Amino acid sequence: MKEIAKISIPLLLFVAALAFFIYRQIDPAPEKKITIATGRSSGVYYQYAHEYKKLLEKEGIAVDIKETAGSIETLELLRKQKVDIGFVQGGTSDSNDSKELRSVCSIYFEPVWLFYRASMGTKQYLYQFKNIKLSVGEKGSGTIKLSQKIMAQTDISMDSDYIKYLSTKD
Repeated sequence: MKEIAKISIPLLLFVAALAFFIYRQIDPAPEKKITIATGRSSGVYYQYAHEYKKLLEKEGIAVDIKETAGSIETLELLRKQKVDIGFVQGGTSDSNDSKELRSVCSIYFEPVWLFYRASMGTKQYLYQFKNIKLSVGEKGSGTIKLSQKIMAQTDISMDSDYIKYLSTKD
């Protein structure tokens, strides 16, 4: 019995010391809180964030929702690590983002629509809108980035006086 105690006590002390060492070396569990960047409160991304919030809070994870002007502002917050998750329009990120950011999934197909008054006659091609006022979305939104990519395929300049940006202050 004494021999077992001689072996057990040092073994027990060794295991305890090893457990303490491992505990000190392993990072603590992450905080049970995340921040989601969404776009404007009137948009569908904001509504989706609230649905995720309900689900995650049932699992004990606190969720903070950050309203942004849109995908470009959301991407900037993700790059600066000021938010954990963001809803972003497809086609708005840069190739450099693939080093730092990961896409989890595509929620739905989101086409870009171009509406114009019927009184302007029939238009079949984007270049036919040159020298006509075009509203391309709010600064900081993904629509701006997509507009830049689309306009780059035409001779319409995003610096033109005909390009107008939406404002939430108007």
